[in-house]
Amino acid sequence: CALPILSTGEDKSREQIYMFLGQACINTGKYDRAITAMSDALVLYPDNYNMMLIGIQGCIDGGHPELLQTFLDKALAMKPLDEQLLNIQGKLYEDMQQYQKALDTYRKLEEIRPDNLGVARHIALCYYNLGVDFYNKSIYEEDDKIAKKYGRQSNTYFDAASMKLEEVVANDPTSLKYLKALAVSYGCLGNKEKFENVNVRIRALGDNPIAEKSMPDLITANANDLPNFASSGKNAPSIGSKAPLYTDFAKSYVEKNLNAWAKKGEFETNDDYRKRVNETTLSQEYDRLSRKAQDEYLTAYGKKLRVTDFSLEPYDAENEVYMIKSSYGPIYLNIPRENSEAETFKANWKGVHFKNPSYYIKDNEVLISGITFVTPYGKEYSYNKTEGVTHYVPPIDIAGINIYTPDGSRTTATPQTPTAFKPSDVDENIPYNNKPSKSTFAVIIANESYANVPRVEAALNDGETFSKYCNLTLGIPKENIRVYKDATLGKMLRAIADIRNVVKSVDGNADVIFYYAGHGMPDESTKDAFLLPVDGDAMVSESCISLGKLYSDLGDMGANSVMVFLDACFSGGNRSGGMLTAARGVAIKPKQTSPKGNMFTLSAASGQETAMPYKEKNHGLFTYYLLKKLQESKGNVTLKELSDYVIDNVRRQATIVNKKPQTPQVSTSGNMAVEWTKRKIRN
Repeated sequence: CALPILSTGEDKSREQIYMFLGQACINTGKYDRAITAMSDALVLYPDNYNMMLIGIQGCIDGGHPELLQTFLDKALAMKPLDEQLLNIQGKLYEDMQQYQKALDTYRKLEEIRPDNLGVARHIALCYYNLGVDFYNKSIYEEDDKIAKKYGRQSNTYFDAASMKLEEVVANDPTSLKYLKALAVSYGCLGNKEKFENVNVRIRALGDNPIAEKSMPDLITANANDLPNFASSGKNAPSIGSKAPLYTDFAKSYVEKNLNAWAKKGEFETNDDYRKRVNETTLSQEYDRLSRKAQDEYLTAYGKKLRVTDFSLEPYDAENEVYMIKSSYGPIYLNIPRENSEAETFKANWKGVHFKNPSYYIKDNEVLISGITFVTPYGKEYSYNKTEGVTHYVPPIDIAGINIYTPDGSRTTATPQTPTAFKPSDVDENIPYNNKPSKSTFAVIIANESYANVPRVEAALNDGETFSKYCNLTLGIPKENIRVYKDATLGKMLRAIADIRNVVKSVDGNADVIFYYAGHGMPDESTKDAFLLPVDGDAMVSESCISLGKLYSDLGDMGANSVMVFLDACFSGGNRSGGMLTAARGVAIKPKQTSPKGNMFTLSAASGQETAMPYKEKNHGLFTYYLLKKLQESKGNVTLKELSDYVIDNVRRQATIVNKKPQTPQVSTSGNMAVEWTKRKIRN
């Protein structure tokens, strides 16, 4: 009933009526209306402080913290030292995880109320959360220089937090929240004596002590670590629980992107649409998006996961393995008995720290796939899980995908959910070599999902598993391995430029492994061979990577040696059968491309043959036997022994499995023309 008065009353009464309207909306729980009314009113009466307070109250009570800052800015501009406003502003910054800004705000309050315990608590937690943020960044950071920088920043904040937390617990000695924060601070600072002393106090209060080897979580001053201002009037989840359930994330991601993919383009003819969107391509796109959902999930939320409560189990002397229990599944560390190394590790367990955790998804659970433990004397032990780390397709129930029909109607189709592949024998039990090969660098390009031609079945699994063998079996450090999945032309060119710069930076003192799984193609007019990026056109060689140019670039780098493995063919055929393009009816015999520099090459097929899959193993036939020999030999194999094994087995199995001939071939140049018969792939 107030709105007609607002539009018809005298101007001198309008301001007061706005005030009555805002307060009435607050009293009746119509918070959204109160916020709107005060926003409109402040345009007319920008200096009305009471309107600002009504707007602030509406935002807090109505669960709209995202609208709070606008009213706060106006109010603080008028009363910059108002205790109530500063308290709200500090809490809002905390919810936004802008802890430095929150700290600056609470310091102003501390000047006004130097003995206020509530303010001291918030300052202590701001220091603590800043310490947590930098501490966890240092754990995830793979660059040692940057990690040390984060570590120094973390120590600075934990130092300040511990002093302030001591002040808080002195005034409130039974507060478990602040005692635990104090224990974490001392633990992250490496102050074992004070860490244990605080844990004694925690035990005395009947609670579990803080574990030493943990990634600390952010906390708030509220019970259950709820935010200060809940959204939509509901209790928000814990500040540390930022990752949604994977199935929820994947369902939303796949459903949204699959519908967008299935939408008919404005300039797309009915025939073109039917070629692009059909039962086969729908299933392929569904599978591709399911794979990508997992990568996107771990990219978005991996660094928000916290590994806690490590527990060292008794040593398995027969297998020379320690099992370490963690909140994301068991970890198995191979530590030899020789020279009392296993005993020394156990004796120093309390001083062991960890870094570089990584995760994977299985049965809708996030589990740990890799982590490095560092002893007090600097020795590192790495865990890299391979068995069971596969593409996980979640049980996504999609109601239907909008499919265009030429008569203008809309229909829906539910793609058949692909079954997650089972690991083959080469995906499991990957041999581990504890002797690092620090001067070897690997470039791995795995192209599976193409924009203009059929996909290359299992190419991503080929590249992923080969990268694991490079790291675990050949001893190549992770930082020396570059993996490019579904690489565009630009990404492939950057990959070549990157390895060239790496070799240059070490003055050529490097051995390079180049692996490619994906489509190859011939130029119909010149018969030259090309690698096909995922955005390339098989009929336009300018959109592809010339194999001759690739060999020249790799050979001219000045590396000690270059070893090239190509799970591709250059006849125009594709791994799943048929030709890359409908316009090309027969296979083409490409020109022989010669390697350059000190180079060894092993490619999957000869002449007009096609590089085929080994579907039962979920690998390319060539890659499967390449990996199988590395597994059987534990990497202790010469390039000749490796080549002979791959050629013999691929040639034999191609006829049995795919009923087509396939003969891998070797080419060499420079010093490798002589050395390859004795040269081992693992230095």
